Amino acid sequence: MPRLDLWVNTADWNKLGTEFQINTYYPADLSWNGETARNVGIRSRGRGSRSGSKPGLRVDFNRYASGQRFLGLKSLVLDNLTQDPSGIHETVAMALHARLGIPAPREIHTRLYVNNEYQGVYAIIESIDKDLLARVFGAIGDDHQNDGYLFEFKYQDDWRFANLGSSLEPYKIRFEARTHESTSDEDKYRPIETLVRLTNDTPAERITDTIGGLLDIPAFIRFVAAQAFLAETDGFVGAYGINNFYLYRLENQNVHAVIAWDADNAFWGPEFSLDLTWAGNVLIDKLMSVPE
Repeated sequence: MPRLDLWVNTADWNKLGTEFQINTYYPADLSWNGETARNVGIRSRGRGSRSGSKPGLRVDFNRYASGQRFLGLKSLVLDNLTQDPSGIHETVAMALHARLGIPAPREIHTRLYVNNEYQGVYAIIESIDKDLLARVFGAIGDDHQNDGYLFEFKYQDDWRFANLGSSLEPYKIRFEARTHESTSDEDKYRPIETLVRLTNDTPAERITDTIGGLLDIPAFIRFVAAQAFLAETDGFVGAYGINNFYLYRLENQNVHAVIAWDADNAFWGPEFSLDLTWAGNVLIDKLMSVPE
């Protein structure tokens, strides 16, 4: 298993561990396979996985050094795997998603050392950003298809694709814009509101024709099937509502695609029923009524 080293001011590292619920950045140097990136930014990250004793980390290579990249990356995630005692749920699940042609980040295990002290086994995870979008969605000629609208889903409550009304605020708090942040809320969120509203208002027998221009349905079904196979209890068809994915509206299109993210809670058990958590998810209920 490869080794990754971080060199951080001791006081900064101690403060990051003490204040692990705060997203404060600290400067550090990072070394990997004999190569070093200096003056990178690190901060605590995660929701339920946040930890003071084994912090999950976001590493931004250009936080303090504008334009800096490391092995072609602008940033990466160091997942502390605290929600997965086996340490392999996340990496195995994402490898399966990728083999099925589902957009997913590249991942690999590492032994993390901070100031030459062993911190444990982590997963290095590729950030969901324009570089990943260019890699997984490809290019038309010389134009990489990575300039669409990217959103990270932020869990708020047990939401199962119910209509949230015409106001864009409920969508804004659930779908955090990661590109085109400065454009109007109408441009960013109205297409998502339209997709949800039409899904709720359209009879099941007409659902494919109605939302097919707003959602890549075959790709979405492949994504849900993979999560069902992996006994994922905290995904799009999660036990406590929708969670853990990115949504990408393709460049110069209205079609949305899903990107896999955060599979620490996969592999719930060998007797996981395929429809165990479908109940009440409006989008899944209607699509599953279509024979295809």
